[in-house]
Amino acid sequence: MSNCFLCKSSHLNNVITIRNAPRSAQDFLDPLEDAVVGEDLRLVCCTECGHYQLANDPVDYWKECITSASLSAEMREFRKAQLSRIVERFNVTGRCLIQVGCSDGGFFPCFEAIGFECIGTEKSHSHIQAGRRLGRDIRDWHPQVSTTSLNAKADVVLCLNFLEHSTDPLSFLRNIQNLATDEGIFLIEVPNFYKDLRKNGWYNLIRDHLSYFVPNTFSQCVQAAGYDVLEMGFCWGDDGIYCVAAKKNEHETLEIDRNRIRLLQSTLVNYETVAFWGASHQALTVISTMNPGDVSCIFDTAQFKQGKIAATLGIEIQSPEHLDIIAPDIIVISAAGYSDEVFNFLRQKHKYNGKILFLRDYL
Repeated sequence: MSNCFLCKSSHLNNVITIRNAPRSAQDFLDPLEDAVVGEDLRLVCCTECGHYQLANDPVDYWKECITSASLSAEMREFRKAQLSRIVERFNVTGRCLIQVGCSDGGFFPCFEAIGFECIGTEKSHSHIQAGRRLGRDIRDWHPQVSTTSLNAKADVVLCLNFLEHSTDPLSFLRNIQNLATDEGIFLIEVPNFYKDLRKNGWYNLIRDHLSYFVPNTFSQCVQAAGYDVLEMGFCWGDDGIYCVAAKKNEHETLEIDRNRIRLLQSTLVNYETVAFWGASHQALTVISTMNPGDVSCIFDTAQFKQGKIAATLGIEIQSPEHLDIIAPDIIVISAAGYSDEVFNFLRQKHKYNGKILFLRDYL
């Protein structure tokens, strides 16, 4: 692995080398087999983006999901509660679920218990057959190697502790986007390497896991693959980092709401002296879409702004001390989260009895 999985930089610094480490997490021998020599395990960190990854080659079975997590009753309850909360939090109404890297579908009963119809993807032939014997819909598919479609669109796509095995996590994530509807959400979870860094958890390194994510690099990876991150956090005693994501809306645009601006102007035109309170970026941008000559001044409590002229607008920034002198007929408060505080300031301290508008009501 000569380049970073995320930013493709070749600037990788060695973090730790473990000599004669197990060749894999599944490196078990029958009693009569001869012992084998281990392999040096080398963790590196990208100096450009901070991603941690192994410099070793992947294990032969990296496309397969080998796990016994669903044998734990506590983990099964956790998965059910986790999905239930996300469904409610993000108002998921559909009930089709696809789990990428599902092993034998051991968690399907948990998801079915809250109303989902489950489809799984897997590359282990034995796991596929084991799941199918239990009546589970498990398909031979992997996002990096399969060229055929699943012919299914899910409302929820799960990838639980499987992304870290990938030889190309960006490609992996990009290729599972088509598994969801346009409104579908993705729950992606990986082991929390941030906890290992804090606790000196060197013993959690294993050749099966090629990527070791911390919150920042996990978020980078998901966003670089074309997703919007809706929620991130730690889970399962901080052993995991989860991310709820959605497809990035490539058609999102911004445009000036001329109707709202005209509504504001139609109110201000009835007053002779108009002032704004707060030389904020919002105020300056909104005034620039109006006729700046209709605004007499902008009041602001920041001394470094007072006495200056708002560039391109030609409007002077005044100290609140000049409020009684200028005596505006109407003040538009443009102070974002401080707007209510400014309103009380005007009414109580300055005893201002003129008309007051909130810019937020017109945006």
